[in-house]
Amino acid sequence: MGNFACISIVASMGTLMKAGFNNCQRWLIAATLVFLWVSLAWTGALRPSVLVVHSQDKTIPWTRGINVGIDTTITPISNIRLHKSHISTSNGANPDTQISRTQRFIKLWQPSALIVVDDLAQTRIGLPYAANKPVIYTGIEDHERSLASLQASGVRGIAQRTPWDSIEHSLVRAVQLNAPSHKASTSELRIALISDTGPAAEEEARSFEQHTWKLAKPIGVWRCKNKEQWIAALHEIAESADIVVIGDYRYMQPSDSLNHKQWRRILAQEALDRLSQPIAALSAYALEDGIPMGILPSPMEQGEVAAKMALQQISKHEIAIPKQPSSLSQQHLQSQHFLLLLNPAQVQRRHLKVDALDAYYARSSARLIGVSAQ
Repeated sequence: MGNFACISIVASMGTLMKAGFNNCQRWLIAATLVFLWVSLAWTGALRPSVLVVHSQDKTIPWTRGINVGIDTTITPISNIRLHKSHISTSNGANPDTQISRTQRFIKLWQPSALIVVDDLAQTRIGLPYAANKPVIYTGIEDHERSLASLQASGVRGIAQRTPWDSIEHSLVRAVQLNAPSHKASTSELRIALISDTGPAAEEEARSFEQHTWKLAKPIGVWRCKNKEQWIAALHEIAESADIVVIGDYRYMQPSDSLNHKQWRRILAQEALDRLSQPIAALSAYALEDGIPMGILPSPMEQGEVAAKMALQQISKHEIAIPKQPSSLSQQHLQSQHFLLLLNPAQVQRRHLKVDALDAYYARSSARLIGVSAQ
């Protein structure tokens, strides 16, 4: 039972004590209220529960998108207690302290299902938990794919996969829309990927190299540890690529006294200054930093699928989950949907033409995850 109900009952008891009843009547009514409160609390405790542990702050568009998918699946009328915990590493926050607090909460709350989102929560919370109880993972995985590769029947999840088919088609279409007189065959368009060396970029680089390209020719992946490498890579890419994908760049440590948001915008501005080619980012935060277009795996899909897996675990009944390629285990799924996002100001500033359908889809996607592109 919620705190509001508890406070209401206590307040009612206080009112009764002041009302015009004799002592016997007052204590009888008070006992009835206490019994009601205990009954409601016990009933609430018996409801199944789902705990979601995020690796990132709840203000990040990616995290908001996953929460949208979870909330549309586990609704208030589902009679399930849903609690979300977010581990923040921004502004000097200590993740170890938050992880310890979360582990203590799990032992106390004993959730019916545990969902761990992104690499930190998966390895630090989910991996130890999976030794004894079922766990569901979603989002960005660590390089070793610790949970997906764990030989445990109770581990299930959906992994993030970069939608390269959609990226390839969108960037080639951007070239065609903005240079209709382009003589070269689209198969001759050279595509490059630039990113940092963090966990999200691991999957991006690996899948870029494994993707079967149909409309473009990959010329390489540039992985950067610092600003100097970033600028050098941008210079090389500007001279050699026709279309560019900007992967994750959050893990390059800021210089001087800049916070992470200021630092990201500096890195994004370096890319904008040096690249005149059509650009697509693989993250929502890049749009806020000034990159004109983003194409990324749908966080809503990953939240929805993880929530459905949690409901399956609680109910022990099969629940419809989007079909996967037959080569994949239904225990370990991969994201199939994507989001297209646009930064209207940058699209206009760079004189880019965009299909009306793409522009509409981008506005809808931005509203869902709360992106505020300037």
